[in-house]
Amino acid sequence: MSTKTRTPRRGLGYSVEEIHRQSGTRYRAYVWDAVAQRKQSVPAPDGSKTFEFYEQAEAAAKVVRQRIDGTYTDAGLPVQRQSRRFSFEEYAALWLTTQGGTAATRRARKYGVNTLNKAFGKRMMDELTETDFKAWDAAEEARGMSTSIRQQRMWVLRAMMQQAQKDGVRPDNPAADVWVKAHRNRPPRYLTLQELYVLIAFAPMWFWPAILLGYFVGLRAGEIAGLRWERLDLDSADPHVLVSDVMEPGRTLRTFPKGEEAKPVALPPIVVNALKVLRKWRGGVEREDHVFLNTLGRPIDSDYPNKVLAKTWKRSGLPGQRPVFHHLRHNTGNNLAEADAPAPVIMAVLRHKSLATSQKYIKDVNTRRQQKWMARAHEVAQMPNAEVVSFPAQREWMDAPKQAVAS
Repeated sequence: MSTKTRTPRRGLGYSVEEIHRQSGTRYRAYVWDAVAQRKQSVPAPDGSKTFEFYEQAEAAAKVVRQRIDGTYTDAGLPVQRQSRRFSFEEYAALWLTTQGGTAATRRARKYGVNTLNKAFGKRMMDELTETDFKAWDAAEEARGMSTSIRQQRMWVLRAMMQQAQKDGVRPDNPAADVWVKAHRNRPPRYLTLQELYVLIAFAPMWFWPAILLGYFVGLRAGEIAGLRWERLDLDSADPHVLVSDVMEPGRTLRTFPKGEEAKPVALPPIVVNALKVLRKWRGGVEREDHVFLNTLGRPIDSDYPNKVLAKTWKRSGLPGQRPVFHHLRHNTGNNLAEADAPAPVIMAVLRHKSLATSQKYIKDVNTRRQQKWMARAHEVAQMPNAEVVSFPAQREWMDAPKQAVAS
């Protein structure tokens, strides 16, 4: 049986090795005995030397480390563990060896690390601060670097700092609150129903209901990626979706939406039918399963709906500006407004707390629509019970031209 061991992930006083076998991936944990100066293997609960999950191995190693340190402390030999100091470049090289994913993901991660090494390579990991990362991102923006590339590099930096915190290399994650803001200068693309139907005709089987959820219900890309079947009520007299779970970059599931309050949103019949078709096509789905899985059967990342929509648009051959996934949400608000939905309804569907925010999702009212409402207002004014007040001065002014013409 062939076995391949990756470079271990190290924490303060322990390490966890990832072992690849033909039967699957297992994990082996070790603890460093600081007084005896030797490495000690950590046994698994079933008596073996390997664990099924990394988290189990890490937790067991921490328990054994605390027990060993506590034994020496009780005997009057307190253990002083000092974590090794790494330069950014050293730890980045170590971090890359512990990361998996597809070939494209590993390649993008490596490119990101190479760029980050140019900025922080010689700095020590425990000296870097949030200010350093914000200043670097501002310099990249001033240099003309695109938002998407800056977001990708910041994602690499955030993930690496998070692992450094777990490994005890630093006490915190200074990149946790550093985010690259997207500048939304691109006007939203409003789709006609004909364009929508052409688009879903060219979409993958697992994805076309997501387009309908964005267009008719206003779900964001992260909410699409994080949606699970238990949040959907498709078979009752009041079908709706509870918008709660959100997928963040790096496939991290957050259990609260943007407004931090889970709210139900009604589902129109076309969306209900599409989701039922998807459920039947999937086969035996569990309540906690994600609704939208990629071709490998895995949950999708928050940026994946945008990528699939871009490919679908190109495949469809539709003319004009290509929409991003968030533009479908703009279509939701605008369609409700053109259907004369009251403002509270539009706010409830889009889950906005401010009417001013909802108004950004609605197109400017054209003259044809203005004429329609002016005609309705004129009809109301001509109703029999409408009280019309005529001022004498106004009558004299209106009659003056007639008198002039008669004379």
